[in-house]
Amino acid sequence: MKFLLHDIAPDTRLKPAEQHSLALQLLHQLTGKGEPFLHNEYGKPYWQEGPYFNYSHCSTGIIVAVSDRPIGVDIESYRHYDEALMKRVMNEEECRQILQDPEPPKRFIYFWTRKEAYLKYRGVGITEDLRDCLRSADNVVLETKICPRYCYSICVPI
Repeated sequence: MKFLLHDIAPDTRLKPAEQHSLALQLLHQLTGKGEPFLHNEYGKPYWQEGPYFNYSHCSTGIIVAVSDRPIGVDIESYRHYDEALMKRVMNEEECRQILQDPEPPKRFIYFWTRKEAYLKYRGVGITEDLRDCLRSADNVVLETKICPRYCYSICVPI
């Protein structure tokens, strides 16, 4: 598995389409390949002849990963969240940890990126109850890194 992480400068404002274009440039840098690619029924991009890849972008960073096996990644900037959203997408233990953390937004994003990377690894997107989606994540490795301006997670099979 190889991945590239790209920081977006604090004074730079890229539109989502520009973030996406930069992600595709990084993907080409890793693989020598680019578009066109196919999409599964949930929108996950893939190349029929491989390799597996996944990418994610936010206002503060971009991550692109390539592997010989299925992979999922997510990156998110820290931002305010509301308690109603937390209760809708986090289980009781995650809620407890978020509320007890000295920096609740960072802990919320920590859990969020893990869930999204796992669902992207599976190729299903956000189509199921997020509160319990990681309970079935027994055969994967989830690596999460909390950085100063964002958090990212990578999910690969064991």
